[in-house]
Amino acid sequence: MSNELAFKRQTNRNRARAATALCHAVADCHPADARTIMAAALGDLPAGMLVAPLFSHVDQATFWAGWASVAELKTYCHACYERRPVREQAAQLACAGVTK
Repeated sequence: MSNELAFKRQTNRNRARAATALCHAVADCHPADARTIMAAALGDLPAGMLVAPLFSHVDQATFWAGWASVAELKTYCHACYERRPVREQAAQLACAGVTK
């Protein structure tokens, strides 16, 4: 067995042990505490960058948005809005019922 395979297998074993320990720790918490802890932890895990579209840009953006944190969604939305021409920004705000 190559060193690379041994490393990958050891890494997988370490990840499995850590995941199991996390599951036990969450299960041992009061449900309200577990929800608070998990929500905070998931909020800190970014979905990362968009990747090349699998079917269409809409499909890929929708898929990514399903995994993105609220902070990522807000940031990405703001960045997209800022990059659009002023006329399209106005149309987007009108569509959302926002007046300046």
